[in-house]
Amino acid sequence: MVHSTQFRYAQIDSTHFNFNPVFKYVKKYLSSADFTMGNLETVTAGKEIGWKGYPKFNTPDDFVTALKNAGFDVLFTANNHALDQGELGVERTIKTIKKNGVENVGTYPKGKRNYLILYKNYIKIAILAYTYGTNGFSLPDSSRYAINVIRRKKLRKDLLNVRKEENPDLTIVYFHFGDEYNREPSDFQLDYVNYAFRYGADIILGSHPHVIQPVVFWKNKKNFTGRFVAYSLGNFISNQTWRYSDCGVIMNFIITKNFKKDSLYLKKINFLPTWVYKGLDSVGKDSYYILPATLVFKDSLPAFITPEDKKRFIESINDTKEKINEKGASIPLTDISVR
Repeated sequence: MVHSTQFRYAQIDSTHFNFNPVFKYVKKYLSSADFTMGNLETVTAGKEIGWKGYPKFNTPDDFVTALKNAGFDVLFTANNHALDQGELGVERTIKTIKKNGVENVGTYPKGKRNYLILYKNYIKIAILAYTYGTNGFSLPDSSRYAINVIRRKKLRKDLLNVRKEENPDLTIVYFHFGDEYNREPSDFQLDYVNYAFRYGADIILGSHPHVIQPVVFWKNKKNFTGRFVAYSLGNFISNQTWRYSDCGVIMNFIITKNFKKDSLYLKKINFLPTWVYKGLDSVGKDSYYILPATLVFKDSLPAFITPEDKKRFIESINDTKEKINEKGASIPLTDISVR
């Protein structure tokens, strides 16, 4: 997310912003994966309408450029702020993302399929993304195709269609759902996760609560061992710097294919807690940084981190460790290997 304080801190002049430092300490983890995915909870509708934070976001294009530079490959654009600047915001955000060489899923131009297909090492991955709603904003009937909203009939149809049309090895579903600031999944989340798994999802990733919720492993299916849901991955970057909303995770998983049996399995999964620092940097500039837990583990925190900052950082790491595995997932907390 990009609240107004964030873009003010990043502003260079009237038209240029530098968000790259935000990702300085996590870039090596993000850029080392085959595919790095994240939720873009804002729009880039252009400077003509003015930069805006909450409640109707409009973010400088330079933020998407920084995401590309940090290592993101796919951005989920189905969320409750997707229509903050109407149809213009939807269309221009997609163009900004594409211009930066990144893929998006969840919002679409007319005539385009409403899912994304990725290939790696002869593994075919289908990705779909949905939001529970759009803060009361809506598109005209003629443009309803432009955003995926969570509905039973639509979800079932989409999952069956992607299996029929693409026959992917793996299907990943992103849900923007849940109750804000609630650290436990809601009945709505539980219901739709169960429904998505029933109709073909293999991995489900979630956000919207702005806090971390548990990871739960699901029963295996015939051609995939290791299905799981991460109900909410917290806040990666935002101006919500209070306890539980000042942290997120980099979740890393490795999928392996057995070509003889034509099946996949989850070879490895781990997670790296992250914490958002807001304050003065080493040269006295107001800044935001996403800090990985490895800086604590290796006792290599930046010099500008105060003892009180460190205390809060460690508290967030412990909160994250407890919540991720609360339902017995037993996912290790570990440094993600960097190539």
